[in-house]
Amino acid sequence: MFNWLAVTVICLRPQLAPHSAFPRWFGYFRAFVFVCTFPGGLVFLFQQGPLSWNGLFIYRIPAVEFIIWELIMSALLLKALGQQRRAALDAPAETAMLAVPVTG
Repeated sequence: MFNWLAVTVICLRPQLAPHSAFPRWFGYFRAFVFVCTFPGGLVFLFQQGPLSWNGLFIYRIPAVEFIIWELIMSALLLKALGQQRRAALDAPAETAMLAVPVTG
């Protein structure tokens, strides 16, 4: 849960990098998912109904949100990796050589 909160804060901060892996809308989406999965802590209080262990608010909605989150997260990370690869290929050879450690 705190990992989700940390990435939400990172997404909502002003972007310092020109190509951020996580846009601002993804931060709002993660905050929404965090709020919707939070009632899971109340599952032990209810035996039946929408707040029980197999209810709508505890199991079904968070399961659908998790699947959507996985798809969006995968797409954003693959896009960011592609941007990094293109930037590395477009960089001049002198800049690329700076990343190679010099051995003795």
